[in-house]
Amino acid sequence: MDIAKIRIGADSQCVSYIIDAIQGVLEPRGPLADEKKALFRIYLYLPGTIIVTPTVMTECAEIRNSDLRTMHESYFAVFFDEVIIEEPTSLEPRIKELKKMHRGAKDCQILAESEFGNIDVLLTYDSTMISHLRDASKTTKLAKPTEIWCNLAIPRGSRPDKIPHSTNPLSQQEWWKW
Repeated sequence: MDIAKIRIGADSQCVSYIIDAIQGVLEPRGPLADEKKALFRIYLYLPGTIIVTPTVMTECAEIRNSDLRTMHESYFAVFFDEVIIEEPTSLEPRIKELKKMHRGAKDCQILAESEFGNIDVLLTYDSTMISHLRDASKTTKLAKPTEIWCNLAIPRGSRPDKIPHSTNPLSQQEWWKW
């Protein structure tokens, strides 16, 4: 993969974790620890930024906790690129096709929006979404962060494209460094 040209998107769960990590989260633990580390490394080491679709933004806007919702909104303005869709109804035929393979309506909408936005890879932790829709798109690959991190083949010791500011507690952590 040519990391200078690859366009990577993320679903709302991945976006929320990136925001948590930027806030200074300690090293991830638990069943998704490797996925979260790979996701944050992708964010830091890849030139440019992660792309979000309108549905991902809508899902984050529906977060019940108002402080968390406000934090997501403020991060969208600075840390993410957004797919702009002037005519959302133009995606309906594609969404309908995808729904034949997967019951998650919003998942299907996110994939259709990702295709429209020329996103090469859509990152998700959702194994069901991946298993149902992995081969559904000819243009957008659905994958877990660990799969893409391995495929990027960034040499150990490489300098990240983005480095946490010295005032960010994350700058004192080592877990995200490669």
